[in-house]
Amino acid sequence: QAAAAATSGGSSRANVMEDILKATLSNMGVSQQPQRPDLSLVRMIQNLPRVRELFEDPEVQAELLPLLPESLQTVAELRRTVEGSPHLQQLSSTVESLLRQGHIQTLLMAAGVPYNECPSVGGVREFIETLERVHGGS
Repeated sequence: QAAAAATSGGSSRANVMEDILKATLSNMGVSQQPQRPDLSLVRMIQNLPRVRELFEDPEVQAELLPLLPESLQTVAELRRTVEGSPHLQQLSSTVESLLRQGHIQTLLMAAGVPYNECPSVGGVREFIETLERVHGGS
């Protein structure tokens, strides 16, 4: 019973602290609505039609499939290998971090997007949409 009371007391204190924090944020005008979850960069890249088309391109397959072990030379395995690459995961993590820090314009300009076409704020979705809009035909 003592353990249950201690847990209950700790839980009660946590609820009081949470209520105080919520009230403080509300008084400061900070929204408590959950923000729209942003998709991961890797997940968005995987679903781009241009990326899917690359994996289906016979020239790309002819160049990349021989790099896989003979028993794994399939398009599905090629996709898994590329999408699971530690290099792609690290790059994605770095880009996502920079986007969270508000550097969307810098990243887009580094990718050749003119300043006047860069959104001033945004996450992964806005980053990918801008790249597709500006570089979609290339």
